[in-house]
Amino acid sequence: MPINTMLDLLVSLLSDLYGAERKLLFAVPKMATASRNGALSDVLRSQLVDTRQRLMRLEACFRLLGVTVDTDSKTAMEGLLRDTTRNIRTVADPSVLDAAIIAGLQRCEHYEITAYGTAAALAKVLGQNEVANLLESSMEEEKVADRVLTALALGGVNDAAAINSGLPEIS
Repeated sequence: MPINTMLDLLVSLLSDLYGAERKLLFAVPKMATASRNGALSDVLRSQLVDTRQRLMRLEACFRLLGVTVDTDSKTAMEGLLRDTTRNIRTVADPSVLDAAIIAGLQRCEHYEITAYGTAAALAKVLGQNEVANLLESSMEEEKVADRVLTALALGGVNDAAAINSGLPEIS
């Protein structure tokens, strides 16, 4: 889709986000299954509910803007998820794998925080306040997910991975 207007730019960003969320619907269950940390698996499974909510919000944004969803959009998320999927296949130590899953998913969260924030700012400039509010809600959910993953990483997952890698525990 050519981008000639700010609306075109916003729709392009929304399409990218839609594709990213759809890819996460397929990738996150694989991460949850691969994880050996019960708390991490639980967090990953619960994030699927939020991902579905964000997809519904994005669909509402497309309706409010009067445009159709571009489901063929290639996303930056593909590369981030490809790296995480490779780790699932290649990291042998379960505790290191859990740390790698968190690291990969946090990269995804940070991408989404930025993408939702940018799209919300464009929606505001275009006077699409309802769209902006939906996007800001999704951005806030992503921030919460990032904080939860950080708490898991700092709450023992990274220390366990370091110890199993022969590194001293960090206190």
